[in-house]
Amino acid sequence: MEGEAVPRDILVDLEEAEISNVREVLFDTTRTLPQALRNTWQGMGNSVAMTHGYTGRQLRFSELLEAVNRLANAFHAEGLRQGQAILVLAHSSLEVYMALFAAWFIGCVTVLASSSWSFAYPFPHSITPKSKLDGEGTISKVLERCKMEFVIADGTSISLVTKLADLTHANFKRIFYTDDPLSIPMMLQSCSGEQLTDIGFPVECHPEDVLFVAFTSATTGEPKPVPVTHFSFLAMTAVSLDCGLYGTDKHLLVWAPPHHIAGITVTTASMLCGARIVVVPERTAHMDPHQIAFICENHKVNCLIGCSDFISGLLQRNLRHCFEGISSVVTTGYSPEQGRLREMREFFSLREEVKIAYGTTETIGPVLISSQAESPPMKAVPLPHFKVRVVNSRNEPVAPGFEGEILIKGTFVASAYWSGTSREGDEPHDDVCQWNNDNFTSDGWFRTGDLGLYNEYGHVTVIGQMQDVIPLDKHRIHCSLLEEFFLEHEAVREVKVVAVPRENGLEVIACIVPDPGTPDAVLLADLYDAIDSSAFPVNRVHRVFLFDDLPRTAWRRPSRRILISQLRTTSL
Repeated sequence: MEGEAVPRDILVDLEEAEISNVREVLFDTTRTLPQALRNTWQGMGNSVAMTHGYTGRQLRFSELLEAVNRLANAFHAEGLRQGQAILVLAHSSLEVYMALFAAWFIGCVTVLASSSWSFAYPFPHSITPKSKLDGEGTISKVLERCKMEFVIADGTSISLVTKLADLTHANFKRIFYTDDPLSIPMMLQSCSGEQLTDIGFPVECHPEDVLFVAFTSATTGEPKPVPVTHFSFLAMTAVSLDCGLYGTDKHLLVWAPPHHIAGITVTTASMLCGARIVVVPERTAHMDPHQIAFICENHKVNCLIGCSDFISGLLQRNLRHCFEGISSVVTTGYSPEQGRLREMREFFSLREEVKIAYGTTETIGPVLISSQAESPPMKAVPLPHFKVRVVNSRNEPVAPGFEGEILIKGTFVASAYWSGTSREGDEPHDDVCQWNNDNFTSDGWFRTGDLGLYNEYGHVTVIGQMQDVIPLDKHRIHCSLLEEFFLEHEAVREVKVVAVPRENGLEVIACIVPDPGTPDAVLLADLYDAIDSSAFPVNRVHRVFLFDDLPRTAWRRPSRRILISQLRTTSL
């Protein structure tokens, strides 16, 4: 592009297909997160810290500090000690975050899971599965591999906790319920101020101690536990602050639950920098735009951070007046189409571009950030302390403009999945199974499994997951192109296209969730007629299967990996 230049602080190594941001962001390598939180909260005093989206209940920073200290004292009295791992099975609430902060003040490791993670996967009603996927699901694997004696849960998790205890023979010493008046709320009320000086919170930890464990979304395999240390979280927050994602002027909507990496990082980073957050309660799990609009208008939210699907769902003309206070929007994940980005900017009347932030659970926070929404495709640059490389299937550097897998290296990128220890680098416990660490190279790079390309000016474009690309007739076809074709049919509600390995090559299958009302036979006939009358690559779709629902990852996203696994082991 005429006039384009390499951005400041960006270095491009064409020989290695490597883009680096060499600017240094200063952060204290000796502090721990609880110490930093306490210092911030003491300085913020009576400023509002957290608001419940529906009830309007507020916690000021001074109240938050007192409540967390009381709860830490109560947890300690119940037997929690530094270095112990606590399973967290709870949805968003003020009590959940207070419990998390209190556990960190003691020096515990919180393992963030979800009571909504499924135990089984649906199968298409047009085929009969030969063998169902067995196993008890993600949470039971966590308990089997990482022995935990304490649980923080809410009322929706009661039956699940009981079931998990039976399945894995777990012996929970204590279950703390966030919404049971006889549990955490009573602890907050009954702990007197005089008790707080007995132990002295937060306890002294090492910066390399594990703070919490978050799970990947299982797009390339089973969900894996990513350890986040005090140092890595503080470093990530410093870099995110430097690029303007957080700040004391932000009043953020926290819609992702605490078990999602975005939920825990946005909440904690905001509390660390003295920002104000509004917590979306669990009953808005499906993100009803009217409920979100009500929350944003009534609690003066000015910043939205979330995936493009979530933000796109808010763009309803009759709700526009509810979002007049929004001044900043950041979409996460892959870049939405350019028309949608322009629509977001116009809908929210933004003075600045919509930012696009790309990262993974293993990177804790964003790695690439872009605000060049007006010049497709999305062009992003690495944040400080990150390097990005693009390689082919033989792990060789690719030339500018050619697609390859994105690799990431950084100061605080995870180097392995959690081994069950309380400090990074310690030897794993004998009774903890090891996770597959093939995503991490011996020279410190993390293989994202995402497809992308770069140009000679240091701009990186993230295309999507590598499994979303199908090789057809010497062409590389993106599944989204085929999916857009099927979504044009009014009776198609959701679709995922997959390529299933067969003895004679790849079989391309469209897996469709239909809208109710259209007979299956009629819909299938329509779709096959449309395929037969279409040009390449649509005419390379071999079969169409109808599903009641698509198999999903831990975060409820449709999973191509599970679909391919099911269809490979199914009698057709």
